[in-house]
Amino acid sequence: MGCDDFISAPNALPLSASITENLQQLSKLMEKSLAWSETHACKFDIKKFQLVHFTRNERRYDAAPLQIGQITVSASETATYLGLILDRKLRWRQQVEKAIGKGTAAVLATCRLTRPAFGMPPQFVRSIYVSVVLPKALYGVSVCYEPIRQREGSTRMKGSVGTATRLARLQRTATRLITGALKTTATDAMEFHAFIPPMRLRLNQMAHSAAVRLASLPPSHPLSKHVNWCSTHYLFNAFPEACDTETIHATPIRRTWVPDFSWRIADSTEKGIEEAEALQRDTSTLVVYSDGSGYEEHVGAAAIARDCRGKLHTRRFHLGPASNHTVFEGELVGTILALDIARAARHSGPVAILLDNQAAITALATRPNNPGQYLDVEGNEMADSEAKTAATGGASSNTPLTRRHPAAALRAQEKTSMRGRWSKQWADSRRGVKQRRFDTRPPGRTVLRFYKDRSRQSASIITQLRTGHIGLNAFLHRIHATVSHFLLSCPRFRDARHILRTTLKKPLSLRLLLGSPAHTSSLLQFIQSTKRFPLYHTAV
Repeated sequence: MGCDDFISAPNALPLSASITENLQQLSKLMEKSLAWSETHACKFDIKKFQLVHFTRNERRYDAAPLQIGQITVSASETATYLGLILDRKLRWRQQVEKAIGKGTAAVLATCRLTRPAFGMPPQFVRSIYVSVVLPKALYGVSVCYEPIRQREGSTRMKGSVGTATRLARLQRTATRLITGALKTTATDAMEFHAFIPPMRLRLNQMAHSAAVRLASLPPSHPLSKHVNWCSTHYLFNAFPEACDTETIHATPIRRTWVPDFSWRIADSTEKGIEEAEALQRDTSTLVVYSDGSGYEEHVGAAAIARDCRGKLHTRRFHLGPASNHTVFEGELVGTILALDIARAARHSGPVAILLDNQAAITALATRPNNPGQYLDVEGNEMADSEAKTAATGGASSNTPLTRRHPAAALRAQEKTSMRGRWSKQWADSRRGVKQRRFDTRPPGRTVLRFYKDRSRQSASIITQLRTGHIGLNAFLHRIHATVSHFLLSCPRFRDARHILRTTLKKPLSLRLLLGSPAHTSSLLQFIQSTKRFPLYHTAV
């Protein structure tokens, strides 16, 4: 019997008060491991073993080797494990250097594909950066990154400021490639037009996700005790809300498992309504409607049913603010409330639970199915109304449910908060104030519409016009020939401007020309007719 795969990256981490005790533990462990390998189809390549004594106490440090049979494994300053460089003091400087080096190499390779006047369109360059360069540069960074936050009573920042600054330089080069901006363009302006969040905000978001993931570990996980012990760790100090995250149990499901209930998603709205009406006419079936709803920045769940005796059963539960809970979670809680109604009704026949969320049904059944439609059924509308009542705080007194914050909701809230911080930074910056003359929108995906289906030349000239860093005399020679002068009042291009005004049928302004993607094609035709930028004559 053979084996087509191999066991990679085993590790041993003894903890003790001295390096000598650690070596004794490692020696005993290797004796057992080598004895085990003799009776199994496994062989250790001892020559590839790495030994590092992790301690920051220089007085206790001793570079003592480990003796395994006839082979001596010397202690080293660093070791590579799963692509991460672990240094002896766990300062992570070597890992940061490696990450920046990999990211820089990827960005320089991308430079061969594009330049401001030629090359790949911006949407493809952006995809390369987001899907290739960033994963290379940020792999393992959450392990060694301390969230950047302001010190109490001070304007100075604490955290991994140096790491974020160096990675921000890398991102500046990438955003310049994406947008086709000139080298003198400000970083925040290029990030705005490329719709790439600032590196500090992105790294803080990654650290928040890591904190939520650690806080959601079940007690059976080997890291759970360590997470509980280090509640004052910088991750939880920066994100205290992560401590109240739900516990996610990694329960494997057999491939042969089938749910204890039958389920179905209607193929269309009409069929779904017909099936719901048929169930309502069947007096032997108890029909329970459940729903979850987000209403007035809160999330609620409800279930409603009328039994065979005509008694109306209602359950409502208020989950909490929408920043800590999701509507999907409300749908699942609504299903639990529906089961509580079925139990309390003491119905001896079949029970049908109707809900209008396909994702919730699929999650309960753990099998994909053809997507259906929202069912505009009276019972579902009543359940939705009750769920909105629950969202405003009107929970039933007989629903003793308790919920901690779901990890998905915390991540979504952090993403929303990150966008808000980015918008505030942009609004307070000089570039944001200057751009508000023709574009008042905050950073968002809508800016990518300016570059949709545009060539590299078109994208570059659009970015340069909007940022003001363009090959006009006001920029090149400090002569009064600004973007506004070129587009709106320069007498040399009066005829071309008349054609542009006739095409748009509106008074010309910077807001009209630079603030609306719908007029970009007309603007590019005007630029080509002026022959002001020879490198961009093929822009349209």
